[in-house]
Amino acid sequence: EIVELLKIKNFNALDLIDSVIEKDNSRKLNQQKSDEVLSKLNQIAKEIGAMSAVLKGRLDAVVVTGGLAHAQELMTKLKPYVASLAPFVVFPGEGELQALAEGAFRTIDRIESAHEYI
Repeated sequence: EIVELLKIKNFNALDLIDSVIEKDNSRKLNQQKSDEVLSKLNQIAKEIGAMSAVLKGRLDAVVVTGGLAHAQELMTKLKPYVASLAPFVVFPGEGELQALAEGAFRTIDRIESAHEYI
């Protein structure tokens, strides 16, 4: 009876319900994504802090490269966690695997010597 009355007034209650459900699902998805970002952020910050400790705090810079550097929201949120350790630098890119392979080939071809990083 009420639905019929609403239909007369060009109002579809089912569309309204669908809209409310969609917004709720969207809110839940956004919250889930936010929780995932925060979890990743904390893990990345912990790893950088651990490496800083291993290096006894002697960092020239905290550098983020590769695909991860394209996540601007994550980089913006990460900076306050690690900027006190050293300058925070972001170099977005996708060619890190190619660069590693080329470096290996230069070493194999004896164009340059291998370096050991501690």
